[in-house]
Amino acid sequence: MLPETAVLAEIFCDPQWRRRIAAASYYGQSAFYLHVAHRLGLPSGLATGVQVFADPLGYWVDRHNVHRRGTYRAAWRPAIPAGRTLDEFLRAAT
Repeated sequence: MLPETAVLAEIFCDPQWRRRIAAASYYGQSAFYLHVAHRLGLPSGLATGVQVFADPLGYWVDRHNVHRRGTYRAAWRPAIPAGRTLDEFLRAAT
């Protein structure tokens, strides 16, 4: 196994990064790419300035974002303010 494969597997399995990617907008994903570049020892400019058509990392990010966004947003919603019911809070959030 290549060392880069182990680094990427560790990042992909990190629950914090998975949650951040699922909840991030397209422009909020740059921190993930910078983190990957840093862990792989690549210059940070390479992570944010290159757009590749057949990018497997970008494909994973897009698929994870689409399939998991609702799950992570529901699980990580803010606490319900005092004096409000769950139904009131959910109606106000939508």
